[in-house]
Amino acid sequence: MPDKAELKRRRAQSQRDKARNRREEEEVEREEEEARRRRAQSQRDKARNRREDEERITRIARAIQQQPALNYQPSQSAAVPVAQSSTISLVAIMEARSVKFMRDVARMFNDTKYSDATVVIHGKKLPVHKSVICTQSEYFEKTFQDAFIEGSSGVLTFDSDSGAAYWRVFEYLYTGDYSDDLSHAFEDDPALLKEPRVYVLANMFFLEDLKALATAKLQQKLQNLWTDDSFPDCIREIFATTLDSDHAMRSAVVEVAEAHVKELGRKSVFKDLIREGGDFAVQYFESVVFSAPSVVSSALGQTGGGLFGGPPRASRFGAF
Repeated sequence: MPDKAELKRRRAQSQRDKARNRREEEEVEREEEEARRRRAQSQRDKARNRREDEERITRIARAIQQQPALNYQPSQSAAVPVAQSSTISLVAIMEARSVKFMRDVARMFNDTKYSDATVVIHGKKLPVHKSVICTQSEYFEKTFQDAFIEGSSGVLTFDSDSGAAYWRVFEYLYTGDYSDDLSHAFEDDPALLKEPRVYVLANMFFLEDLKALATAKLQQKLQNLWTDDSFPDCIREIFATTLDSDHAMRSAVVEVAEAHVKELGRKSVFKDLIREGGDFAVQYFESVVFSAPSVVSSALGQTGGGLFGGPPRASRFGAF
């Protein structure tokens, strides 16, 4: 029979286990609540976008109704119709039609209605429409030709890389944009790795507009997240997955790093990145050294330290 000390130890352990279980349950509840909050926000955003589209179309339709009728001016050769504001009317009509068309295509995303192919992303099926994706991507156009096994079966499977990134690519093909927060079953990528991974797939699928969008989104994120310790990982991934000739993403992170050279130079995680060398270190070095003299002077000498926050060096280029 256990002695009193052993019983006391067991009771204490039991209490600790219960407390740990409560904390875990509370953490799960918080995560579920956050997921519900995100889904609700996403639904509100979609509803707001629909209302804005409808209001825009209504305004355009009213403007069209208010346009004057065509005035016919006879000429010796033929009667040629002339509208006082015909150009404005045509633009309004075309814009209204374009808005409605884009909205209708966006509603087809992840909808089995009229779907004629399936994309399987890490086991999750996504119904797609060849007329939507093949007209925008030469990759999908060739893949769905009969000569390809995948194309002939009407099923494309993607099991490697980021499932969330693939999902965002297809969302873009239907909506012209993609969500930062995903509410489905995929494990999402870290904040500063979402755009680089979308960019790689956009390059593979020959989607230049998506590459530009991903670059712009990353630049916007880095306005606030350049201080995050994941920034070096973002840089590593970009330089590991893009070619030397593909400058957009590479230049985006180099420009941010150059703009904050002094602050980043004090961070150990960024110093570790520089010590690794490679293409980023070279491009970053060239960007800092060959930038405007005032920038170089500020980075190197005003605080009496080196380029990366170390002691002053005799070299013009500080800690390099």
